[in-house]
Amino acid sequence: MKKLLFILQNVLKIFIIFLIIFVWSRYFIRSIWWSLLVTAIATLIIDFTTRIIANKKYNKSSLKIKEKEEAENMFLSLATTPNPMEFFYKLVKSKYPSIAKKEKYILINHSEKVKSVLYPFMQFSKLNIDNLTNILSNLKETEIKKVVITCNEADKTTLAFAKNFDYEIVILDKFETYKHLYKVYEIYPEISMHYKKAQKLSIKDLIAYSFNRSRTKGYLFSAVILLLSSMFVRANLYYAIISSTLLIFALISYANPFYNNICEEEIL
Repeated sequence: MKKLLFILQNVLKIFIIFLIIFVWSRYFIRSIWWSLLVTAIATLIIDFTTRIIANKKYNKSSLKIKEKEEAENMFLSLATTPNPMEFFYKLVKSKYPSIAKKEKYILINHSEKVKSVLYPFMQFSKLNIDNLTNILSNLKETEIKKVVITCNEADKTTLAFAKNFDYEIVILDKFETYKHLYKVYEIYPEISMHYKKAQKLSIKDLIAYSFNRSRTKGYLFSAVILLLSSMFVRANLYYAIISSTLLIFALISYANPFYNNICEEEIL
């Protein structure tokens, strides 16, 4: 489902870019074929350029879809095990020999005066400010320089609140934990439980989604915009065809009996 949404978002983005360039190319170029060619080339150049810029910025830091699925399943598995602290103790012990496992956290002794803490917050709810203050109240060590908290997810107010302390507080959600701890240490928790994967959409599902009654307003609005645009652009036939197609889609979405069935199943 995530892959499909990603593809649809990119197709929509390219389509919008194409329409914008085509409207202005038709304004300056009389031949529709030259206009289409110029529009296609310009769209490809713009899309290629934006992809390069985006890849340089995000590719190195982002997780792949498979890795995100693994991160979710790993958190699920750890959160449902009797003692997840054993895994984090093993992970930290692989790099730092001088550590102490407490009931709720792991204390790392970097030196006599420099200490840090790894605190696994293994709850499915978002880490909030109350959770954070409770965690900090459990840390009785006076020489702590850094607290690293792993969690399922944290809200933005908690991330901002964590910056108000004298020592450093690092909050890692399940994806950041996968990236900054599991991958770096090359130690991964055993996946004993899996989230159920969403079923892949069939062609019938895509058609049902495309021609559902909720899409009527979108098709109708797009058709009206194109019809109004045809008043200012030379490509009247083009806009007439596309607008008619959109109006037909709107009519099908609104009137067809196949994809607008009312659920008659009794819930209770």
